[in-house]
Amino acid sequence: MERKTGAARSGVRRVVRRVLLLVLTLVMAVTLLRLWRVTERERRCRSVYEALRASAPIPEAEEAGDGLPWPEVDFPALLAENPDTVAWLYSPETPIHYPVVRGADNETYLHRLFDGTPGHSGTIFLESQNARDFSDPHSILYGHHMRDGSMFKSLKGYQEQSYYEAHPWLLLVTPAGRAKVELFSGYVARTDSDAWQLDFANLTQQQRWLEEQRERSAFESAVEPHAGERILTLSTCSYEFKNARFVVHGVIHWEE
Repeated sequence: MERKTGAARSGVRRVVRRVLLLVLTLVMAVTLLRLWRVTERERRCRSVYEALRASAPIPEAEEAGDGLPWPEVDFPALLAENPDTVAWLYSPETPIHYPVVRGADNETYLHRLFDGTPGHSGTIFLESQNARDFSDPHSILYGHHMRDGSMFKSLKGYQEQSYYEAHPWLLLVTPAGRAKVELFSGYVARTDSDAWQLDFANLTQQQRWLEEQRERSAFESAVEPHAGERILTLSTCSYEFKNARFVVHGVIHWEE
């Protein structure tokens, strides 16, 4: 009787071990499948933007007439592929080298790539209430904070003075012209702050706003913005607290 009981217990243990092994195998398989899907999505996003960057080459230093590495952007081709195209944004020696679009709202390009296909990295996009030609007093660009360093993740570098000193400006190219964007502020912001204020009652209010943004900056800049100048803000997610954002403000200087 004891032998039968022992054999039965041994049989139950074997069944339990097999079930546990099967469960662990299934969990591993599901985990690997999810990792593969994430990796494949990231690869897809990278391939789309790598192809676009190749279509907007940066001239060699000796070929840059004014010393600035302006991307050579084929806007007719970009507009043919995506009529929402409004600009190209470039920050030398950083991952920021992307086309910019403006959708009918601020949701369209959150998870849609430039070519219109779904993609978790989305596309850098202009605030839907802004003019396509960046003629508003304050224009805003949004981009994701991607774990692979793409899109606007590198903006977090502006929390350090050394990073700002290495990257004090951006280049903005549009179908109508080119602009150097001189940065004057970068900081972590709450979504209920005025960092994204679009309209100003008068120049006095705008000047007060500019001074407040400059005072909040994590880095020091010699750039002193003045009311009446066009301002460009880059905005991305940050993780210091719930709904934190990191914003970088700059003055747009158009080529004459």
